Amino acid sequence: MEKQLKGNVISHIKSSSGSPIITPPQEANSWQQTDVSPKLKDILNQESRSNKLYSQPVGESLIASSAGNSTTNDYVDTTLTEMVQQQPGTISPFFEKFPLELRNEIYKYLLIDPILGTSQSVGFYKSFENARCPWSPSQTVQRPQYDISPQILRVCHAMYKEGSEILYGLNTFYLACCTYNLEDMYVGSRHFDSVMEMSPLTRYHKRSVPNSLYLYQLAAIAKVRQWKVVFSSFDKTRPDTDYGGLRIWGIGSFCQAISRAQQITLEIILAPIGLENPFYPSQISQDTYTDIESLLAPLRMVRAAKSVKFRDAMCADVPGVYPYNEKWGHGHRSIMPCPNLEESLKSLMMSNSPAERLGDMYERLVNYAEAFEMVEKFKVDMRYGTDSFIHQALERQGEDAYNRFDCPINSNVKTTQFGYNSIHPVEEALQCAKKAWIEQYDAAIFKRERAKIVKFLETQYRRINLAAMDVAEFVKSEKRMERFLSAPPIYSWKSFNHRIMRTSAEAVLLLEPYARALEREPSLNGRINQRFFAHQNSPFYSTLPRNVFIKQANDSFDAKQYRQCADAFKKAVDDMDTQYLQIRSARRVLFEADITPDTSCNIDLELSRVDEMVDWSVQEPEMCPGRQRMRRTIQSS
Repeated sequence: MEKQLKGNVISHIKSSSGSPIITPPQEANSWQQTDVSPKLKDILNQESRSNKLYSQPVGESLIASSAGNSTTNDYVDTTLTEMVQQQPGTISPFFEKFPLELRNEIYKYLLIDPILGTSQSVGFYKSFENARCPWSPSQTVQRPQYDISPQILRVCHAMYKEGSEILYGLNTFYLACCTYNLEDMYVGSRHFDSVMEMSPLTRYHKRSVPNSLYLYQLAAIAKVRQWKVVFSSFDKTRPDTDYGGLRIWGIGSFCQAISRAQQITLEIILAPIGLENPFYPSQISQDTYTDIESLLAPLRMVRAAKSVKFRDAMCADVPGVYPYNEKWGHGHRSIMPCPNLEESLKSLMMSNSPAERLGDMYERLVNYAEAFEMVEKFKVDMRYGTDSFIHQALERQGEDAYNRFDCPINSNVKTTQFGYNSIHPVEEALQCAKKAWIEQYDAAIFKRERAKIVKFLETQYRRINLAAMDVAEFVKSEKRMERFLSAPPIYSWKSFNHRIMRTSAEAVLLLEPYARALEREPSLNGRINQRFFAHQNSPFYSTLPRNVFIKQANDSFDAKQYRQCADAFKKAVDDMDTQYLQIRSARRVLFEADITPDTSCNIDLELSRVDEMVDWSVQEPEMCPGRQRMRRTIQSS
């Protein structure tokens, strides 16, 4: 009956997906139906009889501020009629005539459900019908039913702002940070849905896309104020693999997501050892479990928590999709931390002491490293790693970064070609830095690995900087009236043939060292692989816009088509300058997330420099007409 009443109350609102993750709408929807009036009157009358909000009945309070209506029902009818007939651009009577206290009671009625804080809020299902458990086909798992109506948050921005505070502030949300099946570790596999269904907040974020894989990338996670989280120390499903290392839904990712939230309540539930049903039970060993201190290390990035509680898991705390042993308590061992460790964590998490934002520091680091790579696919490899399931899923599903061109062979990543088992120093240090952040939360190790990356890239940065300066000087000297890069273009190129030929030759020669400087320097094994796969990769690299423009500039020069040569030169410079400015932009903010002056890196960020793209439509001013520009010697290579 209560569910039917809720359905009638919100029947005038367009139905949404039912997910508690609601984003503010771009345009407010209008109230559409009038048959909601009797049901909403019942709610208001119930509030009046229970006297929850006022010392006097709700009806009397509302009547006192109304335009002479004699009963609450008449007042509600009038208000709802005004809401239906509301003109665009006017204030809704819902906000004008219903006090905030009453609106909050309506929000609570529609947006609060205790099931969100229980294991019944998650489940394994590939379709919206009953699904079969992968490890027990005879069993079915029902789709979780949430008795909430978050679609009301789509009505308008004001309702979203008020209602989201109720939804995320008063509900307790459940999250299981567990590794429970080998196949479920594969992002993009047929079981991947269950991975992201370990919380009611993530069950609609199933698609394996780069922008919504990690918990800390979901904005709603940071809004929640009350958490019930299950931690499992079960690290791997097979001792000879490292599939548990990523944990996109894991503890480190969760702690990063809530690291900036304040006054949150955390109930941390620890699943005992021996609970899991491993993929190969005969191969399980003590090494399969993470020690409790390492398991809880990511909690050290949390600050200003209102309360923190640790306890052992009960049977009802474990999600229904978890393949736990049939006999609860048989052969299980608690992993509760020792009193000293527990008190230390609680004291730190509830304090206001500054915390190293390793997640923000890592994001700036990987952005800086990615800026030196021009191939989109390789950037994805650098961020996620080719051994990760994210990389495998993206490669199988064909994301945009992979569809742009045929995939080349990445010579910078781990490979077993020719018996080598190497990895580029930048990728290797990035993996270590990520582990120091999300698994160990060790700032000293992170800064050490960051220093390795910055030092390695500094040599290439200087080469790029010098090549960019050479091109910039050439552009400044030639972007003048009746010059090679004149804006507007030269009226008659033939009349300048005696000078244009030499200037065009210099232009195409300047492009080549600039392009080479922007190419990453591979390791020895990387160069061997590059040579081995040169024939296979050649079609890919020849279709990159940068290389196409440089080839067009050279071909136009050979054909003495100097206007086309100048146009191709501009396009090539724009392409390379875009990457160079990305490097400069990432370099500027590289250490912005550090809370201590010790960055372990001694480099000049050149913060006073002004970086901008070339405006080809504007002539350069004639500062010194009688002075010839200084040129650097262009070295042939």
